[in-house]
Amino acid sequence: MKPLIEVVQFIPVLTLAAGFVLAGEIDLSVAAARFAIAAVLAVLIVGGLTWKKVRLNPFLVGADLWLLVGAVSFNLPIEPVKAAMVAAGGGGIFVGALLVGLAYTLTQPEGYLGVVSDKTRPLSVVLLVLTAAGAAWAVAHPDSIRLGAALPFIAVNVLRRVMGRIVSRQGAILPE
Repeated sequence: MKPLIEVVQFIPVLTLAAGFVLAGEIDLSVAAARFAIAAVLAVLIVGGLTWKKVRLNPFLVGADLWLLVGAVSFNLPIEPVKAAMVAAGGGGIFVGALLVGLAYTLTQPEGYLGVVSDKTRPLSVVLLVLTAAGAAWAVAHPDSIRLGAALPFIAVNVLRRVMGRIVSRQGAILPE
């Protein structure tokens, strides 16, 4: 995956998260408009990249799923889902990533790792465990978006990218 493509895929999450990170706190209960804007951006970006047949970052697709659930639950509103999202705080984004990561691991040759190799499945499972750990960390640190959500979000993304790069340099086949 080209770095610029991943930067473009980050735009929806950054649209929602920037205000929270700058404020230093997560207040999802007042985020309806940001969720809506970020979800629209996610649909447009993922749709455009898919139309161009670009391989997507599964972790960020999971983040986009979280944005869509947030946009619907906060703007319709669907109170039980909204309450669950508020309770989960920054950990909710990892739930979306886990769901998409599991789906990629089970159905796509490149798995959650994003690289076709004999190591894809085991390393995808490692990434699923790391994503679950990120969710647990975020839930355990609900009062700090920087420490609770941003840190594990960045860590899992960087580890996925580094693991994929190492495997690809060992002769893996990168899907187009």
